[in-house]
Amino acid sequence: MNLNEIRYNIVFEYTKDIRRYAYDMEEFLKSIDLCGEVVPSPPVPDEIEPTIPRLNIIKQLNGRIYSIVISQISISIAIQYQGININLNDIDNEIKLLKENCNKIKNYCISKINNFRINFEGLIIVSSKIFINPQDIKILKVLKTNDEVRDRIGTEVNSNTILIEEKSALKTYKLISRTINPILIKNKDENLLGWNVVLFKEINNRLEYNNEVSNSKNNELDFEASFLILKEKFNKDLS
Repeated sequence: MNLNEIRYNIVFEYTKDIRRYAYDMEEFLKSIDLCGEVVPSPPVPDEIEPTIPRLNIIKQLNGRIYSIVISQISISIAIQYQGININLNDIDNEIKLLKENCNKIKNYCISKINNFRINFEGLIIVSSKIFINPQDIKILKVLKTNDEVRDRIGTEVNSNTILIEEKSALKTYKLISRTINPILIKNKDENLLGWNVVLFKEINNRLEYNNEVSNSKNNELDFEASFLILKEKFNKDLS
């Protein structure tokens, strides 16, 4: 299966005026060579839905898309792989760089944003592959009559962290249609590409945030330990 995305999520205390820091954040990201295209964000009032992105930056490099999305409650830093075959065992240096950049962004926010406090963090890895024959799918039991198969489980690793694992298979078709409305596209057997099988794994320290009495500290995830756990779980599923 091909690696699709590695993402690090930082969830922090609601910061209503996060947009006021957008320009300075852009300049900071330029200084660490992480600022490419600024994707226009919807001009929503500060009082509206805190999960809506207030700053969205994309940088393309060597078949990878680096994406940084900031809302009033979260920062998402992602590496998305496009058109390249890469194995999870071959990205140790990339993971190291991702950790360094995450730390730079966190330290910047802590130093510049009033009352910035991290509630919890999560590391996510996503891998996928299209299978023409369902009998070739080993991580799930998929029948020809199945349009979708999904298996999801969350497990407490310890008193602070939880591991979420999801395996899914979805029938996928070529987008051949005269209509511009995707809801009205006709999925015919002759257009079937196969089953898109996705392996999703996340480890986060939401439990630490839940169990913290005062919530007065920055609850930061152990990056290296989390990656090792996810890597081991992926290799086990794909062996």
